[in-house]
Amino acid sequence: MEEKSSNQEKVKEKHENSEDAFLPREKAEKIDQPKKKHRLRTFFIVLVIVLVLSVIGFAATGLYDVPGISSIMGTNKPRDLGIKTSPEAVASISEKIPMKISGDYVSYTADPSEIFTGEIDVDAAFSSEEITSWLERFEGENPIFDNVQVKKGDGTMEISAMMQKYVKAPVYIKLTVDQVGVNQVSLNFVEGKFGIFNVPEKYLQQGEDFFEENVNALMNKIPGFKMEEYEIKGGNSYLKGTYPANARPTVDGWGGLFNL
Repeated sequence: MEEKSSNQEKVKEKHENSEDAFLPREKAEKIDQPKKKHRLRTFFIVLVIVLVLSVIGFAATGLYDVPGISSIMGTNKPRDLGIKTSPEAVASISEKIPMKISGDYVSYTADPSEIFTGEIDVDAAFSSEEITSWLERFEGENPIFDNVQVKKGDGTMEISAMMQKYVKAPVYIKLTVDQVGVNQVSLNFVEGKFGIFNVPEKYLQQGEDFFEENVNALMNKIPGFKMEEYEIKGGNSYLKGTYPANARPTVDGWGGLFNL
C-alpha cells in the first residue's frame, strides 16, 4: 500500500511538474507577442515622424517648394524688398531710354551687331520701381529668375529674386557698385543668401568676381552702349551715356543678354 501511495504521489508530482513545464512557455507567449506588436508600432511611428520632419526641414531650406509647408514657412517666394511694379513705371523708364524693341525675334547668341543698331543719348535718374518694373515687363519666357526686385540706397543695391532653373529657390544679394571707368564697374558683394542659407565668404567672392567680369564684358559687347558716368545715390541710379536706338526681341528677355 505504501509503495502504491508512493507511486501515486510520484505520478501526481510528475503531472504537476509537467504542467509547470508549460507555464513559462505560456507566459512567454503571452508577454512576447504584445512586445513584438509594440516594437513594430513604435518603428512605424518613428518612421512617420522622421519623414514628416525631413519634409518640413527640406521645405525650410527654401531649396524646394513643398506644397503647403513652403507657403506656411514663407520659403517659396523671394524676400520682399517693398518695391512695387506698375505700368506707369514702365512708361516712365521708356521715356528716359526711348530704345525701341522691334524686328524679328532672334537668339542673343547671334552677332551683337545684328541685334543692336543705332545710338541715343541718355542722361537720367532711375528709381527702384522703374528698374524693377522694366525687369518684370521684359523677363521673357521661362526665365532663370522671376519676381525680381531691385532696391537702391546710397551706394548700395539689393536684389531679390526667385531662381526657376536648375533649382527652385529664393536668392538675395546686397552689393555696392562703383564706376571705375567707361563701361567698367567694381562690384563688392556684402551679403548673399540662397534659400535660408547665408552664402559663405569664399563663394560670395567667387560670385562677385564672376558677375563683375561678365557685366563689364557685356557692357563692352553691346553696340551703341556707353556708360560715361554712373552712381547710386538717394535710392536712385544715375546714368549718363548712350544706349542702342533699337534692339531685336528675344524669347529669353533681358536674361538673353548673358548669352552675348
